[in-house]
Amino acid sequence: MYRRAGARPVGGRSEFVVNPENVGKLRPKVDVVSIRTANLSDAELLAEIYDREPIRFIRPPSDYEIVLKYRHCVGQECEFILVRDGTASAYLLATTPQASDGKTLRTVFEYAGDRQLVLSAIWNLAHETELRVKVEGDDVLGRMLKEVGIERILTKKPGTIAVLDFAKTMRKLLPFFASRLPSRLTESLDFAFGNERYVAWCKDGTMEIDGVTNMVWTLLGSPPNETVTNVRVSS
Repeated sequence: MYRRAGARPVGGRSEFVVNPENVGKLRPKVDVVSIRTANLSDAELLAEIYDREPIRFIRPPSDYEIVLKYRHCVGQECEFILVRDGTASAYLLATTPQASDGKTLRTVFEYAGDRQLVLSAIWNLAHETELRVKVEGDDVLGRMLKEVGIERILTKKPGTIAVLDFAKTMRKLLPFFASRLPSRLTESLDFAFGNERYVAWCKDGTMEIDGVTNMVWTLLGSPPNETVTNVRVSS
């Protein structure tokens, strides 16, 4: 939801294409490691790996359980790939192999943990399929790929974070609301926000939510053992 509303991390984004043709460039830099597709019992381990990232979003373990159970994320079929080497761990979140123009493609859109292990996993996987690796900002993985000669393709320029526009986003969802709510409500439904107060109103009443956390939890559901507060409805 945030990305569709225009939010982007500071630093931009790059894409590195690693395939069976150029994967030989990685060989001197990587080691053979243990790689396998993660299963539901790995959710806690994946969450622990992510928690060690220096910059991260607040993400409950249930996020991992949902993706592991349904093998689906960001609108695509995907899987977590767990990488181990002794006590060190890492993971990649990648789409499942997709056939296109006579070749197999996968997109790695998230990774966490030891970057050398991530690089090793990329080397192992790229022997069989083309990988499009998404790298945020100036992450060390991008520098490691550049050092071995993998081309960097800038897909998003560096910039500041765009703040979620509550009113604009909700207005875009009006057709969704109209398909599920009475027409007398949606015909006059509108939204506004300011000073962390979010308001939805129509001719029949209003709903007010105080605090960005409560707003997000109201829209998407609250994390385990948490409760939405400061929501007032008059109708």
